[in-house]
Amino acid sequence: MTHTSGPLITIAVAWIECIALRGEIHRSAVFTGRYLMCRLLFCIILSSTIFCDVSGDEVSRLEIGANPLVPITRSIQITGGVNTNDYYITLGLGSPEQKFVMLVDTGTYYTAVVSRDCHIVKGAGDMNQEQCRHTKENEGYDRNASWSHDMLNPLKYPETCNQTKCKTPCCWDQTNNNTGLPMKDTLRLGTTEATGHFVLITEESVEDRTTVGAVLSSQSMDGVLALGPTPDGDGRTVMPGIIQSFFSNNLWMDQTFSLCFGEQDGFLILGRDDQEKYHTEKSMDYAPLLDPSPIEGTYAVNVWGMSFGKNAKSEETDTPFFATIDSGSDGIWLPDPLYRQYVRELESICKDGGPKLLCSNTSTSCMLVKEEEISILPPLTFVFETVEGIRFNKTINGRQYVHYFPVSSFKYNYCAKLMIGLSHNESHVVLGDNWMTGFYTKFDLKNGLIGFGRPINYVPKNHGLAILLTLIGVAMLVVISFVLVKYRRQRMTFWRGPPRPRSSLDFSSEDEDETGSPIFLFDSVDRDSEQKRMSKQERQSLIAKSDRRSDRKSERKSERKSFMK
Repeated sequence: MTHTSGPLITIAVAWIECIALRGEIHRSAVFTGRYLMCRLLFCIILSSTIFCDVSGDEVSRLEIGANPLVPITRSIQITGGVNTNDYYITLGLGSPEQKFVMLVDTGTYYTAVVSRDCHIVKGAGDMNQEQCRHTKENEGYDRNASWSHDMLNPLKYPETCNQTKCKTPCCWDQTNNNTGLPMKDTLRLGTTEATGHFVLITEESVEDRTTVGAVLSSQSMDGVLALGPTPDGDGRTVMPGIIQSFFSNNLWMDQTFSLCFGEQDGFLILGRDDQEKYHTEKSMDYAPLLDPSPIEGTYAVNVWGMSFGKNAKSEETDTPFFATIDSGSDGIWLPDPLYRQYVRELESICKDGGPKLLCSNTSTSCMLVKEEEISILPPLTFVFETVEGIRFNKTINGRQYVHYFPVSSFKYNYCAKLMIGLSHNESHVVLGDNWMTGFYTKFDLKNGLIGFGRPINYVPKNHGLAILLTLIGVAMLVVISFVLVKYRRQRMTFWRGPPRPRSSLDFSSEDEDETGSPIFLFDSVDRDSEQKRMSKQERQSLIAKSDRRSDRKSERKSERKSFMK
């Protein structure tokens, strides 16, 4: 249902009610206001469906005519945004549930959660162990408080574990060496539940003794929700990724998930596409995922070229780069040739008389830019290829890769170059959440594809229009209610006639003519028009006749009294 369909349905139902009730008035002599008010209440409730997309953490949609086995779509709210560098989601763990703020990361497959007894080691033999600092709302996962937890044997995973603990993947920083325990417990995203594996971080090590706090402890999170693919074992026993756990525990769910990032928040969509999150005028473009991925536990695709600028032609190559789609990275990292191309494009802006602020700091890693000058930054275009070998372009603008510093001490808070950096691998492109903000990104694990669709705002731009249409629909129903009630009263008055005045012409049931039949002066159906047609003489004649009848009535009463005596 679209954002405006609720109020439009309300208006349609109002019109149908008008026609239906008008027909009922002709058929029935009884009209009840409660019947109409029930219809009105139903339409108001129906119109409220336009607010589903922003009313809670999760939206569940069942396909029309579906049964419990038909795939379902789950949309779970994500917080954060490009201005905060990362996107976070709430993960429920254990029974009873313990909730944690997790970084959404498609660049790793080991989900890691900080333990309540986690501590920081700042160097070998350092006895001054500092407790891990994470979000103030939580104190870490307490395995003893969950009756559904299962502590696994570290020796089952010899690639990453020794006899006592496991090394977690480098989720935050290459210099960190986080270790913990392999665990298995109940996981919840919104109302979607699964039994999955994760590493419970008990120790966060930092090589430099002088470092004050580790990277995990300096972030507003309790761990990492790893959405990366589980790598092939190749004879090894690997811990299954969390996304595979959700699909294997929910057979009714398609093996696809999507990420729709906005500047402030977003959605994780499990299962089928949520078509209210991306434009459907143009079909989504798909590129095949590389199998196996050049980097274990990541989603990678080939990039056949790129270009900067509005009118620049994409420089395609015969030998592609490979790009990982990594929501855990906050920038776009390019091989040296591509990065140098971007720098040259910025310098060409300055040669053409570009902004003084931007052009005065081209050699810095930031390149400050005013907000009103962001529009001059060159768009960034990448070339991908479909399974059939057809190449297509995907472009983001400067607003999506510029970095914002929410610090009042900076006169200008935007950096043009900070979020586009140099990759450590000459053939590796990293497309982080700044890139993903421009697209509805779909990971089709069943078919080995990744899709890019055009996103729309999940808080709809036509929200005000939807509210206006809803109010119009409700107002129409109210007006129709009053009109129909008044119309019904008029119809009932027409058939019953107006109230009869108390006068000499108002005869009782005892009034009879000579034959003993009741006397009615006027036709009850057309009393008013008959009165208008009567002349003065006729009215006087009727009055005289009435007087004579009264005299006869009095005489009969006198005769009955004398007879009784």
